[in-house]
Amino acid sequence: MVFKLNQIIKKRAYEEIVDSIWSAIQENNLSPGDRLPSEAELSKQLRVARPTLREALSVLHFLGLLQSVQGGGYYVKSLASDDYMDKIATLQGSISPYDQLIARLAVEPNVARLAAESRTRAELSTLKSILAQVKPPVGPGEYPIDLDVEFHNTLAVSTHNVLLATMVESLRPMERDPLYRVVLSAGYGTERYLNDVAHDHLQILNAVAKGSGQEAHDAMQQHLLNVRRKLFGD
Repeated sequence: MVFKLNQIIKKRAYEEIVDSIWSAIQENNLSPGDRLPSEAELSKQLRVARPTLREALSVLHFLGLLQSVQGGGYYVKSLASDDYMDKIATLQGSISPYDQLIARLAVEPNVARLAAESRTRAELSTLKSILAQVKPPVGPGEYPIDLDVEFHNTLAVSTHNVLLATMVESLRPMERDPLYRVVLSAGYGTERYLNDVAHDHLQILNAVAKGSGQEAHDAMQQHLLNVRRKLFGD
């Protein structure tokens, strides 16, 4: 006789929160249109940080089970998702968007500083050309991720430090990660947010053009803090 056990797969934090919230919705007999407790209350009850909670709520939004209203919280949208398993499967292997952002905050402000001090005229021209292709106002969901990635990668190349350029390049493709896109589309990727990104990039470019390392550092740091606040309320 062959005694075979199925492999135990450790769930990631957002998956456990998704299960917990969905179970609570069913146990409390909530119906479509009913409102969930506030983020602060959910975070307190679950004993999790708001960024992790936001990832889970975004997944429930992606599954079609919740809907978010800016400034109005989260509401039950449906009590069933016909393609639940298929959608969940698309998120397997995803990296936490919040973890990605924290890593970028640790690296990219100093990359911007070095870029301002080391960039060539040709590299500055390339940076200007990239931003010139982004034409505000940018509609919801329309921000050109490829140009975003190219802008940050070009900044890193402008440091003339191969290791830093490689580090930034390894971080940027994560924005194409399915879970990142889910978080962005769950009500936070609004027109105002997208236009603020374009504004932040211009501030960084202006500092780099001036050759001011400190201003470039501060502009990049503020840009990433703005993204963190708008996506995760942190």
